[in-house]
This record gives sequence, structure tokens and C-alpha cells, in this order.
Amino acid sequence: MTQLHDNIYAFIWESMTVNNCNTYLIDGPTRVLIDPGHEHLFEHVLKGLENLDLSIEDIGLVICTHAHPDHIEAVKLFKNTPALFSIHEEEWKLVKSMEKHINISLKADISSFSPDFFLKQGEFSINGLGWDVRICPAEAEKYLRKALNSYQNWKLNSYCQVMERLFPEVLKSRKILTM
Repeated sequence: MTQLHDNIYAFIWESMTVNNCNTYLIDGPTRVLIDPGHEHLFEHVLKGLENLDLSIEDIGLVICTHAHPDHIEAVKLFKNTPALFSIHEEEWKLVKSMEKHINISLKADISSFSPDFFLKQGEFSINGLGWDVRICPAEAEKYLRKALNSYQNWKLNSYCQVMERLFPEVLKSRKILTM
């Protein structure tokens, strides 16, 4: 686990056997976990939460940025917790269109963790924490990774640090950097 700012933590991808995607925790009035990952590789997130004296019961909202199994599968771990689940509606339509295959591969009924609400482009607030949702194609992360390679002198090693460097005014205006 890496602390990015006062109350933003990253559980950074290390290897295919330890974890499988970057997961983020925003420790605000409502704790938000972004992209929980695969269920069988969720242990690194649990350990990070424990280091913060938290458990999955302390999470109020789970957001998935997209519907790839390596970002969404562990949502089912939150089924019997107070956490709400959200994803963009188009991403959920993709999941539903492949429901039979996903149910087999995830060994779970997709309907057991359907979204409580859909993310929509634009602004919304969670207990006073402002969010600005931007819908962009999956290629955007590849672009940002290329940007990372272009700015090697920054000595940055994560997608999050690239976002911080490229878009600090957006993050600050959303109270993500200054909480």
C-alpha cells in the first residue's frame, strides 16, 4: 500500500500472482474503494486496509472504472457489507450482455452484485466530497502510460502519479489532493 496524499491510498499492481490491478482508497466521510480487482487476489487490499485499522465493513462505496473481471470481480466480497456499488451504465450493459459467460468464469451470479446506482458523466457529491466523472475510452490509460514514458525525468512510477502531474488543478478542485 502506498499513501499518495493525506487520505488517498493506492494498492499498486505488483505481479499477476499478488494482485492484478491498481486499487485506490479515498478515506473520506464515506470511504470509497476504486477497482477492487479479482476476488482471489484481494488479499493485498485486505492487508492494506488492516494496516489502516480498517476492514471491508468500513467501505461505504465501491466504484469500478470499467467491467473487466480484473477490476470488478471482488465486488462480490462486499455483498453483505454496507458498501454500495457503482459503475457506468454502459459498462454494466457489457457485463449483462456476457452474463452467462461471466457467471461461469467468476463462479458467481452477476445479479448478486448488481450496481446500486450508475455513474454518469458530470459532477456528484458523496458526503461533501465532490467528484467529476469523465467517461473516456479504455485507450486513455494507454495514452497516460505513454505520457509517463515521455516524462521519465519525473521519476514517476504509477498511473496515479501521472494523473497528479498532468491534472493537479482538477484533483485539487475536487478536494482530492487537499483533504
